[in-house]
Amino acid sequence: MKSITTPTGTVEWNNILTLNDVQNTIGLSAGNKLSNKHVNFQQQKMKVSLAVQTLSNSVAVGLQSAFELGVDGLDACSSTVQFIQYFDKLFDVMNSRSKFVPGMKQAISSNNIGYRTHFFQEVKQYLLSLRTLDGQSLLECRR
Repeated sequence: MKSITTPTGTVEWNNILTLNDVQNTIGLSAGNKLSNKHVNFQQQKMKVSLAVQTLSNSVAVGLQSAFELGVDGLDACSSTVQFIQYFDKLFDVMNSRSKFVPGMKQAISSNNIGYRTHFFQEVKQYLLSLRTLDGQSLLECRR
């Protein structure tokens, strides 16, 4: 499965492949750790670090920047950017431990429980809205 539909558009794995190709071609990264090992992960499926780095805000920013610069192959990447940003924030919240760090990396506490509850409800609705290209709920399909 290389594409997922959302209410706002289609999440395309090809957008990430295109960003990696552009970065390899020009020899510079867009401030992210995306590399060939991230897009050719088949032999390293159990490496969580590759998934976290691929679904990081820096990759989302790199995609958005490449789109704004008019890179070929990134005609509509806003849904992919949104998908990546949701998972980046989810990783941050789930790995939070300290109450002294800002933003989503701050540990859940009585001070931010309302915001976090709202965030989890928003993510739940988003995840429930994801569909395969043939319209089947992503949560109900076999893959």
